[in-house]
Amino acid sequence: GLVILGASFRAQSGVPHNTLAAHPIYGQGESYLLPRGELYRSPATSQLDTHFSYGRQLSKTTRLEGFIDIFNLFNSQTETDIDEIYTINAALPIVGGDGEDLAHAKSTVSRRQTSNVVTKSLNYGKLNAHQAPLTGQLGFRLTF
Repeated sequence: GLVILGASFRAQSGVPHNTLAAHPIYGQGESYLLPRGELYRSPATSQLDTHFSYGRQLSKTTRLEGFIDIFNLFNSQTETDIDEIYTINAALPIVGGDGEDLAHAKSTVSRRQTSNVVTKSLNYGKLNAHQAPLTGQLGFRLTF
């Protein structure tokens, strides 16, 4: 019989996240209140996948193989996405702004800024997705 071992490792740097509002013309989530990644960058992620198979030649043209694949062997469940919608109110970007300026972001109506401060979304910055947990796959293959 023939034994095959394999592994795959993947690492990815963190992703810069945005602080978004509705744009008065283009719609929800289209106005970058702050420059990209100004407040937050997600953590780096990594994942190790493994493969083990055993195959046996049954005849000159027929082969039977059993295999097991394990994905995310160390069960890493790091955050991969957060809610970037700061407000559903229409607001224009805060040019050169930072986190302290968000408390003073003004809503816009008909492309004109008002004196009303936008309402912060309660879900802003909360987890939307994380890495898939440890999973496995067991299979058999007959080739002829």
